[in-house]
Amino acid sequence: MGHIGQAALATRPLALRQPVSRMWVVSNDIMVRDAVANDAGEICTIYNEAIAERGSTFETAPRSPADFHARIDVARFPFLVGVAEERVLGWAGLASYSSRECYAGIAEASVYVDARARGRGIGTALAEALAAAAEDRGFHKLIGKLLTDNLASIRLVERCGFDAVGLHRRHGQLDGDWRDVLVVERLLAHSAARRSDPQAWGQADAGNARRTG
Repeated sequence: MGHIGQAALATRPLALRQPVSRMWVVSNDIMVRDAVANDAGEICTIYNEAIAERGSTFETAPRSPADFHARIDVARFPFLVGVAEERVLGWAGLASYSSRECYAGIAEASVYVDARARGRGIGTALAEALAAAAEDRGFHKLIGKLLTDNLASIRLVERCGFDAVGLHRRHGQLDGDWRDVLVVERLLAHSAARRSDPQAWGQADAGNARRTG
């Protein structure tokens, strides 16, 4: 699942919960953890591979590790890596959806996996861990934007509870060709519960008050 275009990282303070460093052991050989500065080189290699494939992003110019140092250091947005055999085999991160305060609880998600490691469940593990980390930080919804012929990523987001909510036609050009973009979203657990059970609203708010009071 690719983030279409360059991430816009907002720097204004927001009333979101403070990040908590976490680690998820997915299986005997796959672990998901917070990214650190030393991961930037491998993260960059995976993203540049995706750029060269022309299937998940409108970007065409290779990035440098320094581009990812900046994203890793932004505490507001989770940035995770999937590790196996002591190598980073995939990464997932959030970026700003909008600078407007009314959209502060929404973030745009990206997931990329090393081509040689696809089919091992790393993308699914990263997407689910990213959703959990996003909820920890107080986000209520994740947005994804996918090129419509990126079938592997479309299957990934379907497995991970994203719903297709729109289609941007002729949204951008890639190597001179117009491409359509599928828009997907996932409501996180606390917001999904409110939508399905309005009676839970007051209970959830009371619980949050007890935790933060």
